[in-house]
Amino acid sequence: MDANAEWNETKFKEFTDKNGLIDMITDIHSEEEPPPTYARGRKKIDYILGDDHIRRAVVRAGTLDLLDGVSPSDHTMQYIDVDERVLFGDDSFCPIQGYQREFRLYDVKRKEKYKEKLKEIYEHQKIKERVEDLAKRFEEKQWTHAEYDAFNRLDKEMMDAIRAAASRAGRINFGYQRSKDLCVAGAAIRLHKAILSCVRNHRDFSEKMEALAQTLGIKLPDREKITLKQALANVCEAWKAKRLIEIDDGERRAAWLEDIMTQRALEVGGDPAKMIKCMINAAKRKGMFKRLRAILKSAWSSLDYIEVPVEKWLLDVESNELFEFDNGIYIAHAKFEEDLYEQYGQIKIPPNTAKVVDVETSGDVIHVKNPDSTKLATWRRVTKPEEMEEWLLKRNKRHLQQMYIEQCPPIGQYL
Repeated sequence: MDANAEWNETKFKEFTDKNGLIDMITDIHSEEEPPPTYARGRKKIDYILGDDHIRRAVVRAGTLDLLDGVSPSDHTMQYIDVDERVLFGDDSFCPIQGYQREFRLYDVKRKEKYKEKLKEIYEHQKIKERVEDLAKRFEEKQWTHAEYDAFNRLDKEMMDAIRAAASRAGRINFGYQRSKDLCVAGAAIRLHKAILSCVRNHRDFSEKMEALAQTLGIKLPDREKITLKQALANVCEAWKAKRLIEIDDGERRAAWLEDIMTQRALEVGGDPAKMIKCMINAAKRKGMFKRLRAILKSAWSSLDYIEVPVEKWLLDVESNELFEFDNGIYIAHAKFEEDLYEQYGQIKIPPNTAKVVDVETSGDVIHVKNPDSTKLATWRRVTKPEEMEEWLLKRNKRHLQQMYIEQCPPIGQYL
């Protein structure tokens, strides 16, 4: 920032104090006299301003010589280096190659779709009203932890909305690629699930069910005689049949396309093979990739055990975060002073290097008693199905309550 003012000048000092800003370079080199930053002056009038959070992330800062920098200027270049993990946490942005991006600004249709989706999300989350309310609160009183937390929540929701809108705008519909046999297997599952629903609810079969059964060549059972166990077994068998077809569905679709090609050649003459050659090759490739995934990915199996941490509090020195285990999830508390952490936190997974610590809670502050601890977390294995189910239910309940604990939209009346 080219302030055209020294740090202690009255108006500039009022501006920085009011907004809680500090000069990164001066704060790091507080024991040295700041060099002049203007060719025809002897004072420092250029600054890199930020709040305490940014200052904690700065690892190096300085001023270049007058003739150094990217372009000629009568001002010296100021710079800071920051630790991304401290500044952004786990939300740092990793650029990707341009050709890998699904959404580009020069694509007018997707750009308009992105704007419409973002507007829809912003209206649903009431972003505009909340920004105006927060700005009003900042004008009426000084910053407190409540305003600080509200600002961070609002910033996170806006970034999540931008990512969601971009993802929706960049989504490509590649269509379906299924063989006739796979479509029939899927329809058979629907029919048997409908039969199961009728048996369970003591209802007669509908006309649509009878029409679907006739199309598939399946004879509907007597609704009064079939048991719930038999209906459920039929659904399971239909799923197994579908999975067997999925294994070589690429070859099945290729054969189906070849039949279509032959029939079309008989109807209109000529050789339409060139028209669908790409479709056949794509179907064969899909079948090959599916077999590879089946080999590399192990078959689905039920949970044999879960692991639950023994200790409640973990400290990660690198990210300056204190993790609290609360009913199956970890809550990350941010550090704001030496060994002091905020009560408010966000759901986050602690790193494997986090150490076990003891804490004291006083009001809105959590104090870590032994920040130099070297003890790693220990885990208890749970194998009893009843206890596993109890832990999973507690975890899901706590996870779903996070929105109400943070008091952020969308919040309506309790159901």
